[in-house]
Amino acid sequence: MTPSRRVLPLLVLAVTLSPGACASGGSSGGSQRVTSRSAITPEEIGSRASLDLYTLVQQLRPNWLRTRGQATPTGGVRTVTVAIDGTLQPGGPEVLRTLRGNQVMLIRFLSGQDATTRYGLDVEAGVIEVRTGAGSD
Repeated sequence: MTPSRRVLPLLVLAVTLSPGACASGGSSGGSQRVTSRSAITPEEIGSRASLDLYTLVQQLRPNWLRTRGQATPTGGVRTVTVAIDGTLQPGGPEVLRTLRGNQVMLIRFLSGQDATTRYGLDVEAGVIEVRTGAGSD
């Protein structure tokens, strides 16, 4: 068999399988909601817009609220920090209770590594960033 005759069946197979690899996966004509493990958008909040952000995060991304890493030198646990419109907030994740879902444009989680790059060493457990639209990031 010549090289071109060996390649043809492989080419036909590749072309046949390619559309399946690019398919959206069972969409029934409606729009498919895309979720991200690192962000919550207003579209995902939907009917929960009247809930406070702590409850929203607890329902949609509970892992964002768990403690991470080693204990502090005083024996406490490291909790996630909250940044609203680019400003770190005191009080840990409880600060999220002061905002409602209808007030935000985006909520996203930064891992400890990404958070320390942006905000410094005191955010090793990660940061929940909230963009309200009232401030700029």
